[in-house]
Amino acid sequence: MKSVFGHTASFNGCLQDDPAPCPDLPVLRTPDALFSANYADGPIDCKDEFGRYRTEQTIAALAKSGATSLNLDIDNTYGFMPQLCGAGIDANFKELVAAAGGQITDFMAEFFSDDAVEKASAWFSALPTKSADGKLSTCIPYGGGGKIPGADPMAGMCCNKAAAEVIRAKLVQKGVNTILVSWEHVNIQWLAVALGAPKAKVLDVECTKASGGKVKECWDGDDYDIIYELRYSADGLGNPIAVNTHMHQGFEWIGGQKGTCGVIGEA
Repeated sequence: MKSVFGHTASFNGCLQDDPAPCPDLPVLRTPDALFSANYADGPIDCKDEFGRYRTEQTIAALAKSGATSLNLDIDNTYGFMPQLCGAGIDANFKELVAAAGGQITDFMAEFFSDDAVEKASAWFSALPTKSADGKLSTCIPYGGGGKIPGADPMAGMCCNKAAAEVIRAKLVQKGVNTILVSWEHVNIQWLAVALGAPKAKVLDVECTKASGGKVKECWDGDDYDIIYELRYSADGLGNPIAVNTHMHQGFEWIGGQKGTCGVIGEA
């Protein structure tokens, strides 16, 4: 059976020299390949001193360093932002952001320098509203289509589909049975759907607690600890035969760090 795991928290496996008792953690299979989300962040520097996004930092301990190393490269080529696959951006969304320019600027100013905010605004304004194939784009990064009348309900997919295609191609390679994916918090739901998980099985960060008179399980905005597990048949083909969205590592969110873009500080 082949597997894809996706999570947004640091690896928390027990090492041989860890003091007892070892934390009661989910048993995860050793990955044969590693992927992390590229943010295509333009002028906003969301990388650490080694040029890594927080998604890559999260699983760096498994790559090529120290006792936890698996001597694997982390593929950070793919992600969700429209620039990574020529997806363009939804014209109505772009217009909405422009109309709320002052609010967006105030929000960004809480986290970034004035210079970065100015460059980011110009960078966003330059995004095309057509995809590379000349069609009008339906992409709304991070989702949010529910706020725009007539928006594509799958608007948040953007470049997650292209990333999923690469991950699935890796999964069917000989000797690759388990892939660990470290992805952006909101976009992991879209990546999971692109990997074949039924939308109904994916926890939605945009859903309301009450849906159709029933209480619906949502993904809380400050929960960065969820691990998704998608299991496929032995050949890695077809849609997942099992989807588990209730695995956790036991980490607690300590809150955003001003000016860091989510970059993980030195241990």
